Amino acid sequence: MIITCPQCKTDYRVGDDALGPAGRKVKCKSCAHVWLAGAVAAPGGKVAAGSGAAAMAAVDGKAETGKGAAGEPLAEFKIDRDRDPEEAALREMLSGAGLAQKIGLDVETAARRSLMSRRRKVNRAAGGKSGGNRAFKVAAVAAVLALACGGALAKREQVARLLPGTARIFASLGYPVNLRGLEFRNVTFRTEIDNGVPVLAVSGDIVNVTSKPVQVPDIRFSLRNATRHEVYHWTGRAENGEVAPDGQTAFVTRLASPPLAADHLQIHFVDAGKRRLSGRL
Repeated sequence: MIITCPQCKTDYRVGDDALGPAGRKVKCKSCAHVWLAGAVAAPGGKVAAGSGAAAMAAVDGKAETGKGAAGEPLAEFKIDRDRDPEEAALREMLSGAGLAQKIGLDVETAARRSLMSRRRKVNRAAGGKSGGNRAFKVAAVAAVLALACGGALAKREQVARLLPGTARIFASLGYPVNLRGLEFRNVTFRTEIDNGVPVLAVSGDIVNVTSKPVQVPDIRFSLRNATRHEVYHWTGRAENGEVAPDGQTAFVTRLASPPLAADHLQIHFVDAGKRRLSGRL
């Protein structure tokens, strides 16, 4: 569709549905004249343009103009929120009221729950439900005995390494077990604008809570929607690959154009031997 400035007669090419049934206020790049362009085609493919005070009074938006791919004038419209829900959501995110505020953060706990859930499904599929129950009962008895011996709480990591099933028991008693020896701390996330593109920036610290050096694995970042289904994930690395005893290292990652459906962020370590992955599901 072509519209013509009623002041200087400059033609502009716009999309067929850009003006809408009620027309839209546009500004001529050549002479800066503003008028309400209607969607009624004129002879020769041009669009009849409204003019005068009556046309200006019916304005509902604002347009900017630029150059098209071939160097010809091109009208670029600023879409109202009620006309384009996706644009409205993007503006909300960029204003700071969207992703970086509404997003939930689940660093490692959700990953552990997910892993345990997958293991239970595998056990059921393999017919090992009763075996899994027996193993859990044995681990429970061992944990009770360990607690009864005294000092087991302080050494629960060692107990959990020998009897992996006891980790859940310690956790249920309010004493979580950190077999990796690393913790996420001071995790923050915010939205930024880089050359007009929204960017999700995530940063934080990784602390070694043991008395020996610990290798830092890759970090997996997972964006999930309101129903906790993953919509995008990527991996990153800490600044240092090894953390000294009681030391820490930082990590920073930035994702351009995060999905608007993202409602929740999960951060956890990638298990050793797994490839670095990044992709939209």
